[in-house]
Parts: sequence; structure tokens; C-alpha cells
Amino acid sequence: MAGASVGEAPLPARTVDPGMDLAVARRTVFRPEDAEEFGRVAHLVAAGNMALLGARADATEQARLRNAIATGALITSGRHLQHGNAAQPGRNMEVFTNCATAITSFALFHLLLNGSVGLPPEKWSSLK
Repeated sequence: MAGASVGEAPLPARTVDPGMDLAVARRTVFRPEDAEEFGRVAHLVAAGNMALLGARADATEQARLRNAIATGALITSGRHLQHGNAAQPGRNMEVFTNCATAITSFALFHLLLNGSVGLPPEKWSSLK
């Protein structure tokens, strides 16, 4: 099963760096009940993702997903962190659709910057 390397026992969550990181987290990610603890956010987001599976949800997979999010091994979009929770299956999908493509969009952007996909550099001016 995926996520075995992070295990099921709750791992300490990554800390949010002081300054702008903390200010943004307070404004967009942390909910009042989170007490500014990223592990709590990871728990809610993992619960929301697993809730989409309904009866097929697996507690072991949810624990591993929580740890992957909490430690930063799995990066999610801000909207996912902001809105993800167990009520997710009943919410409009539009709240989460950018979450599904965030990682692949970043990877594509990185590849484009490095010239490995897309137009050759001599054609980049046509994108302006």
C-alpha cells in the first residue's frame, strides 16, 4: 500500500516558518480549531480525501496520508489545505479542482523552464 514509508503513527508536523509563511497560513490555511498546528490541518485534509471513497476508505491509508501531508512529503494546494475536511464529498467540486492538477502543473512549469518539453527556446517569444 502506498505511504508505508511514513507509517501510521502520527508524525510531528512540519513547523510553519515565522514571518510571511506564518502570516499566510494564519490568513488562509489555519482554522480557529487548528490552534496553528499543521498536523491538525493535515488530519482534516486526509479525512476529506478519504471521505471521497465512502465505504472503501481505509484507516491505514488515511493515517499515512495525514503523515505525508503533515511532514511535507506530499504537497497540496492552498485551497485543498483551506477547504479539505470530512464534509468534502458534499461540497462543490470546483473548490478542489485546482488541487488535483497543482503538482502536475508545477512539474510541467519546471520542465518548461528547463526546456525539456514544449516549444524550443527560439519559439518562446511567440508565447508573449
